[in-house]
Amino acid sequence: DTLFGATYLVLAPEHELVDDLVAAHWPDGVETAWTYGGATPEETLALFIDALKKGDTDLASKYFVPEKQKEKKISLYVSKEKGFLIKYIEILEGKKSEDKLSGGNSYELTFFDSLGKQVHVERMILNISTKVWKIESI
Repeated sequence: DTLFGATYLVLAPEHELVDDLVAAHWPDGVETAWTYGGATPEETLALFIDALKKGDTDLASKYFVPEKQKEKKISLYVSKEKGFLIKYIEILEGKKSEDKLSGGNSYELTFFDSLGKQVHVERMILNISTKVWKIESI
């Protein structure tokens, strides 16, 4: 069909044309805040944990959605200074369950202690344009 006067078109992320329309490489001018992260939620989590282990809270904050990066940069730095990152890393490397939400573009990781009690939840979202998973909330 032809839609005369159409300004834009919206495709579902799982549509077969998305892979053909989305660039394989970062085009010039892409906001760098969206380029940090993995191709899967697990990869983003691993990159985030690696940055925390190195004590690089600046890098770790870049795995959050852009609108939360400044806030998380400060809170992660404060956590580092107070010695809380070690416990946080332990939680992130511990037992967890994973749930896909919202048609596969949102992901929730629930973390448990050794007794099976829920101690933490992280939510991630997929940037459909860049195909990078970002941490939305913790």
